[in-house]
Amino acid sequence: ILTYQYYDSTEKSLYFSNYFDGLYKYDLNGKLITNWKVSDGSIPFQNGNISFIVPKNDSLLWIGSGEEQGLVLFNKHTNRTIQLRSIENDPTSLAYNSVLATYRDREGNEWMGTSNGISKISNEGLAIKKWDAGMHTDRLPFLSIKKGADNNYYVARFGYQGIWKINKENDSISVIDIGKVPP
Repeated sequence: ILTYQYYDSTEKSLYFSNYFDGLYKYDLNGKLITNWKVSDGSIPFQNGNISFIVPKNDSLLWIGSGEEQGLVLFNKHTNRTIQLRSIENDPTSLAYNSVLATYRDREGNEWMGTSNGISKISNEGLAIKKWDAGMHTDRLPFLSIKKGADNNYYVARFGYQGIWKINKENDSISVIDIGKVPP
């Protein structure tokens, strides 16, 4: 079952994730270059349900998992991985382990939408800031993150009728009235 694909324009290669077998890399002629298998631990997920693959730079890829397996920073050249996860009561960990959306701001920070809140990963290392959205029983994922003209961040949540705002002034997250969303 194909769960995600990504085209790497610098290497001219295609990445595919397969739910049961892991991550594949092909050249543009369809030749298999590498298969990082779930079964042998070459990717640190229990299955290949990958929600996104986005480049951090020419060497590193962010790989998100939608099934509570966290986020992986994958080095394409060395095959090394760093797995980031949510740790209860740790404000410097991910907001939750189901990571479903990503947004890179102008400073190069990565914003991750999870099933319980938003995580911001600093471009200057892997320092994490998180905003917990509460409602722990819902686990409705945040699927869209954008910076508004007012320099606040706005996020949309699947199955929820409101828009969430991360306020730049007081660093808080709250639901806002849809009629008050800036352009």
